[in-house]
Amino acid sequence: MRECGQCKGDREAWGRVLTFPKHHGSVVMVTFANLCVCPHAAADYLALSRQVGSLFLDEVPKFSTLSRDEMRRLLLLVDVLYDRKIPLCR
Repeated sequence: MRECGQCKGDREAWGRVLTFPKHHGSVVMVTFANLCVCPHAAADYLALSRQVGSLFLDEVPKFSTLSRDEMRRLLLLVDVLYDRKIPLCR
C-alpha cells in the first residue's frame, strides 16, 4: 500500500492530526505505535472510525510486552472498530 497521489494521508480526530503515510482512499495502514503508544482516548478512535473504511494495524507487539495503557488503548481501538463494523487487519 502506498500514497496514491489522489488522497490526503492525514485524518483529524478531536483537533489532533493522525498521519497515515500508507493509504488509499478510506483504507489506511498504521503502526501500533502511532495509534496505541501515543495518548489517544475512545473519542479519538470514534472520530477516526468515521473517516476510515478499513484499517491495517502493523507492528503489533506481543501482549506480554505491552504496558497497561497500550493494552487498554488497543482494546478500545478494537472495540470501536468492531462496533462500527470497520475491518481491522494485521
